[in-house]
Amino acid sequence: MSTSSHLTPEQIDTFKKVLQKLLKRVEGDIQESGAEMHQALPQNFRDAVVDREELEIVEIANQVETVEADQIQDALQRIGSGDFGICQKCLKPVGYQRLRAMPYAKFCITCQEENEQK
Repeated sequence: MSTSSHLTPEQIDTFKKVLQKLLKRVEGDIQESGAEMHQALPQNFRDAVVDREELEIVEIANQVETVEADQIQDALQRIGSGDFGICQKCLKPVGYQRLRAMPYAKFCITCQEENEQK
């Protein structure tokens, strides 16, 4: 798809560093929550129920972080292919401010809103 980006090489490099840092943090969180999920449950039934509820929350958080890690890796691939900052739907710029808020965004605001309405 590689179209010319509206971002400067310096901005793209900055986003790449931000994404790599985010990925490292998210992968660390995933490992940490994975370790929490493998701890032994307590002997007391009441504690076991509370621990089970906490485990479910950790599992949901782990799923969210896994999706985020996938999105970050996808953004890093788009940097490598020259597609970073270009909407994957309409091929227009995603927008610098949107990328600052969500560096792994792959859709411009208009297309993202259209996707959410479906």
